[in-house]
Amino acid sequence: MFARSAAMSGDHAQAHELFVQQREQWSETKLNEWVAETLADDVASLVAVGRLEDAGRALDELREVRASLPNDWSTSDAVAARAQGILAAARGDLDEAIQSLEQSRELIESLQAPWPYELARTLLALGQAQRRARQRASARATLERALAIFEQLPSRLWADQTRTELVQISGRPSRSGALTATETRVAEVVAAGHSNAEAAQELFMSPKTVEWNLSKIYKKLHVRSRAELAVKLAKQSAASQS
Repeated sequence: MFARSAAMSGDHAQAHELFVQQREQWSETKLNEWVAETLADDVASLVAVGRLEDAGRALDELREVRASLPNDWSTSDAVAARAQGILAAARGDLDEAIQSLEQSRELIESLQAPWPYELARTLLALGQAQRRARQRASARATLERALAIFEQLPSRLWADQTRTELVQISGRPSRSGALTATETRVAEVVAAGHSNAEAAQELFMSPKTVEWNLSKIYKKLHVRSRAELAVKLAKQSAASQS
């Protein structure tokens, strides 16, 4: 708990020390599945402070721990794939990073029980790698999905990190007024007369996420109010049908 809080707040050196302590505790009680998750988190913290060789050793240890678990232990496979992707990205191998992070995402999504926190963390790492690989459209979609999950949990610090990543995505829409899929849904619901709170409930988002998307929508469509937004969308719809 404290280790992850330190990582979320950006104190990765402290997070590493706490993850080491956690790992020793779980090892003593033979809870290898928790040891695997702790090692995966520690890889990310070590990467964040630039200790790539130590991160590589932690990843090797994670693989050894994973080998001691049943073959169908998909949760450990998922966090191991994420750790591998994060380390690969730090080493500059973005192709391997994206492949590993996509594998992590697929494994988490295939679980019988939802694992939203870990899914969002994998999506954040994947979006970061896609952004660095200049896959801007994919990065934007991936990060927006991560943000929606973090907001719904809620997990404010991770949501803030995700917004920071989204801000760093350069490039303009391919045409004036082009909205992402998420922005389109928000625009349609708000233009129909719903408040931010009502839109959040209908779209399974937080009101803050609706507000954040709405600010981007206003800027893209060059409107300043809900009424202007409704008129703009009506004109676009009529133009597409003519």
